[in-house]
Amino acid sequence: MSLKEYRSSPQGNVSSPFSEGYIFARDRITGSPFVVYTAPDRLGIREQRDFKFTFRINDNEAKENVLGTFRRAQEQYNFYRKQRLCVTKKGIEFLPLITMTWNDIFLAPNIIKEIDTNIIGYFNKMNEWKELGLPLTRSILLSGKPGVGKTLIGKVLADQLEGITFIWVTGESQEAPEKIFAFARSNTPCILFFEDLDFIGQSRFVMSSSALAELLSQLDGFRENTHIVVVATTNNPEALDEALIDRPGRFDRHVCIKPPDESLRRKILMKYLGKVFIEEEETVLRDITMSTDGFTGAHLREVAFGTKIEAVNNGRPVTNGTIHIKHEDFEKSIDALKKVRPELGFMTKIPHEKINGETPKRTFPGGEAGSGKLQRD
Repeated sequence: MSLKEYRSSPQGNVSSPFSEGYIFARDRITGSPFVVYTAPDRLGIREQRDFKFTFRINDNEAKENVLGTFRRAQEQYNFYRKQRLCVTKKGIEFLPLITMTWNDIFLAPNIIKEIDTNIIGYFNKMNEWKELGLPLTRSILLSGKPGVGKTLIGKVLADQLEGITFIWVTGESQEAPEKIFAFARSNTPCILFFEDLDFIGQSRFVMSSSALAELLSQLDGFRENTHIVVVATTNNPEALDEALIDRPGRFDRHVCIKPPDESLRRKILMKYLGKVFIEEEETVLRDITMSTDGFTGAHLREVAFGTKIEAVNNGRPVTNGTIHIKHEDFEKSIDALKKVRPELGFMTKIPHEKINGETPKRTFPGGEAGSGKLQRD
């Protein structure tokens, strides 16, 4: 903690945090400023821990002056509010400028509507919520296999919500929920985005964690999370502790994001392919989008890039920056991806021949296609 002391007179003007008789300091954990009046006959500091202070003040007027000055300084010199931040083991870092909109990612309309209602809509209608006596906090759990777009949703929220503090929490930094929520409460309104909650949220029958107990307390404990929206992502909701996902008030909504359907797969492929000329385009794209059933957006991105690389390696002509692509370029790209992602071999299109008069079901790792169910080994 770095301090600047102003010792000239204990009778400084209380209207300014830099007045004589004050100490201006920054909290060593969060970086947020605070001001303490140092007149020895009126104030003694016995303990300073995060944002918690124990004062010994006999003069009520002096107490109000000190606390008022503290609040004004905390507001005026808080350089974190309304910024895009990331919590790391080393401390608080500023995120690089993110430019991403809903047009840059492809999600089912019902998913976008759910996010708009419970996150964006909340911040736009906070006053109405308050007037109606509704809880001034929300919590949303985003689940889905890796690559379906959970992290991209966080990037869009960070870019699109102006005037809102965005705090990204990932990895080992999640092990200190008390400090994270204290920081969030000092920078409201804000979004607290936990990436891969699996890191600390696994069932207590699988892994014992004091961080999990603290997280449960912070989500729904004595301290209110007014004007805080908690968004968390998970690859496997069934692995999370029941107290996280089943207890009302901890996560208000559970949004399950599935791999894109055929229409979205085509849009994703065309976005990442960019300027290309595809021979027999309609036939090829129809076949490729069907054969990539179960692929995530991240998989399709690799398919698109791999296809262009195959086209270059096969000497396809390039005209004004537009490369010609054939069906076999797509096939080689998909086959190459399956070699490093063996699970995709179970997700490709099965011909629709009838077996004993019935169309065979497509089987995916963890359950049947479209069942929405996960199975444990």
